[in-house]
Amino acid sequence: MKSTSKPHKKVSDLTYNSARILYMIECFTIKKAAVFFNNSRHIAFLRWCCYHVSLFLCIISMLILSGCGCNKKKKNSDIEREAPVSRLDDKEYVEELNAHREDQKVVARERNQLADEMKKVGERVKGSLKPDAGEEEFKAALAKNEEWQELLKKQARLDQDVKNVLQEARETVRNRLLREQTESNATEK
Repeated sequence: MKSTSKPHKKVSDLTYNSARILYMIECFTIKKAAVFFNNSRHIAFLRWCCYHVSLFLCIISMLILSGCGCNKKKKNSDIEREAPVSRLDDKEYVEELNAHREDQKVVARERNQLADEMKKVGERVKGSLKPDAGEEEFKAALAKNEEWQELLKKQARLDQDVKNVLQEARETVRNRLLREQTESNATEK
């Protein structure tokens, strides 16, 4: 059962049809020439000329058909969009990130000082113990030392500060990404 609708002709179909037409012209020309020329050399030359002319016309028709708008039209979404603004061009955003970085530096400096103090207290406590004291006795002596306990509390506070600073930095970046996403969604519509 044949369909009644005409199929959309592609470039290759149009090229094939034009090649068929040119071949039919070639055959017609050679048959007419055979009537006028009885010499087979003339007929071979005409056949060669018709073949090359039809080949040339096929190539030209392919070039014309491929460049005549047979391509799909571009959709609006394919049209170039505005380039997004770099985050580093936003001074407020960069200043916030720099502030977070400075906060992290301050906390890291304090943690390094605390680690040095803890090492000194540990050496003092170890020096006050017997030379053959084990690891358990050393830990028990540190647990009794008030200065060590204060340093542990300070370490816990600094660890919490590090978590807070990192969380604030993550929130800053997250808010910026969400803002960019809403802006890009608004420009797409």
